[in-house]
Amino acid sequence: MLDYTIYVVDDEPTISEGIQLALDAEFRVLTFQNAETAIESAADDPPDLMLMDIGLPGMSGVDALK
Repeated sequence: MLDYTIYVVDDEPTISEGIQLALDAEFRVLTFQNAETAIESAADDPPDLMLMDIGLPGMSGVDALK
């Protein structure tokens, strides 16, 4: 297992869970259902890669990237 962290941000659980299942054997994968929670977590534990849906409830993925 590599010591890389991937954040998956998607409000559809089946999408997040599918990506997590595909990557979990090789990477540390954390899932979030909204951008706000992912941003808060990234302040303390920055990911190496973030996969984010652009159509999220609340703050959109595009706004979160700013």
